[in-house]
Amino acid sequence: MPLSPNQYKQQFITSSLAATIKDELEDMEQDAAYYTQTSYSAMQECDVTFTEKHYTYMSTHPSVKPNEYMSNLRLMTKVRTYAS
Repeated sequence: MPLSPNQYKQQFITSSLAATIKDELEDMEQDAAYYTQTSYSAMQECDVTFTEKHYTYMSTHPSVKPNEYMSNLRLMTKVRTYAS
């Protein structure tokens, strides 16, 4: 029997994988090599940090594979500089 959304979220948040992911997101947020600006959330009617946004997304979408998501996120947010 599949987990309910609340059960999945609780299971994810208490897992060691979630703790590792949260640390990785926070590291990315502190690293100038990644574009991780805070963004506005209409759902919460306030600003949401990069870490909160992606951690929440992974905790509410059971079909997301966390390692693949993080890999893609690193690629998409990497600040690239081009030599002239």
